[in-house]
Amino acid sequence: MNVKSHKIYSDKLRLSVLDLKHIELATEEDKAYQIDHWAHLFKSTTWEELKRLAENHKALAEATDTIYTLSRDEKIRMQCEAREDYYRRTGWKDDKIKEQASIIQQQTAALQQQAALIQKLQQKLAAAGIAEEQA
Repeated sequence: MNVKSHKIYSDKLRLSVLDLKHIELATEEDKAYQIDHWAHLFKSTTWEELKRLAENHKALAEATDTIYTLSRDEKIRMQCEAREDYYRRTGWKDDKIKEQASIIQQQTAALQQQAALIQKLQQKLAAAGIAEEQA
């Protein structure tokens, strides 16, 4: 739904972004929709935390049951652990950061070249304008 015009685009999709590092900054609206509870669910590290969160919330209880079922399944758990181990061993995140830093450096160099070219062209235009005025 467009929050300004209240036009409903679709009732089939809702997208929320949660910053798990700043749950304490949840607004009253976030709390009214229990978004802070979902954030706590994703940030939980123990089954006790998950069970406590799920006690009074049906949707959280269903999500917790799903998490438990998936993590209990040995094959799925092993796949998840293997993926995490791969990322840890290969430095996947570090490689992505280096790649993005390289792209930024290339773009900065290109912008500097364009700025230098613009400055030269402006100087030529200024010089040509002065020559025309004197003639």
